[in-house]
Amino acid sequence: MNLRRNVVVALCGVVLLVSGAALAKEEHGDDVSVTKPEPEPDATFAYELAMGFAGAVLDPSAMPLVFQSGEAVNVAGATGLTAPFGGASLRQLVTASPSWETRAIQSHVRFTLGLQKPYAAFRQGAIDADVDGLRVSPRSLSLWVVRFGLGGEYTFGRVTPFADVLGDVQLATAEVTVGGQPGKYTSSGFGFSMRAGARVRVDKYLSVGLAGEYGLVGTPRHGASLMVGWVFPID
Repeated sequence: MNLRRNVVVALCGVVLLVSGAALAKEEHGDDVSVTKPEPEPDATFAYELAMGFAGAVLDPSAMPLVFQSGEAVNVAGATGLTAPFGGASLRQLVTASPSWETRAIQSHVRFTLGLQKPYAAFRQGAIDADVDGLRVSPRSLSLWVVRFGLGGEYTFGRVTPFADVLGDVQLATAEVTVGGQPGKYTSSGFGFSMRAGARVRVDKYLSVGLAGEYGLVGTPRHGASLMVGWVFPID
């Protein structure tokens, strides 16, 4: 008798517990879903600092070089020489440079500020030419390029393709011998180019990027760059 009574009490207790649990689940089901932790959203802002090397082909005939100083002023017509780099016959000049860039990335939109120090790659005498009846012999060309960029990017796993429109402020200094007399020429100009490429994330912050460029306006014609950068996401 006692055994039967104990079994009945136990069964009643189990029924009451199951019923109570079901009722509590119905009444508080919404609360359970609300309190469920949600994944944190990805950061929409990031800062990037990059450095590397760039190579480019420039059109020196589009460079507004102006005579500044030197003994070439004594040569007839030297001060009016408008094309100390071979005139219209020289349309391609290879340059190589170190490159630095800093970038803000907001919701896949890129804002770039950069600096390059290109040096022209040519042998002495290789691009000498007769211009306006004068023997013109470029000796060196050094530039500073300040870059401004607007573009976009999107990340797929470790790879982030990107594209930019770049505006370059170019400050050039050239050493040129005109009719056997040395002279110094300077130039300041502005150009536009398009850039596209991708960077690959190596670890949490470090990435390596490769890009190609195509000139639209001014002296830039085409180029490429290899950059190593540090990307810091900011919540």
